[in-house]
Amino acid sequence: MNQTLVGEIVFSILGYQPLEINKMTYGEMNTVYEVRMPDKKVIFRANELKQPLEGTKDNIEILSQLGIPVPAVIYADVTKEKYPFAFILLDKILGRDLRFVLSVMSVEQISELARNIVSIQKRVSTLPSGEGYGFAPINKKANSQTWSEYIEWDIQCGLPEIKDVVGENGIKAIKKQTEIL
Repeated sequence: MNQTLVGEIVFSILGYQPLEINKMTYGEMNTVYEVRMPDKKVIFRANELKQPLEGTKDNIEILSQLGIPVPAVIYADVTKEKYPFAFILLDKILGRDLRFVLSVMSVEQISELARNIVSIQKRVSTLPSGEGYGFAPINKKANSQTWSEYIEWDIQCGLPEIKDVVGENGIKAIKKQTEIL
């Protein structure tokens, strides 16, 4: 996947050419692009695996119904029938990423942020508890039956670069700890 392909896909969905496409440098499991259109910015999230994006559209709708600020879903295709990856196109939420502004926020601003997070968590806590381990769409069962099984999937598929970050001894330590859970 590259910026040209992202531009072609966004054009096919929205009907007009993006002005600018930038690959974002963060995203735990997905490849993420910010796309500037003439009238707004959108976010293109993609993954070679279906699982990380399955249910995202429904999750966003459910969270929105709870009054939680989430981006609007413009389009989602997790089938991998037309492209070799699943993807979702979202309206970009206005504002700056918290990691860029938290260090300069006042105590009052951080307190207000904390109140908002608690309010959101209270609303989310009204949803039914999930079953299984790892990520699962709301009202669905997770694919893993144990933490060890989920961690193994995550190491192999979800975050393969973690092997480079923590090394073989780190992976062994993680697996040993999950056996305790």
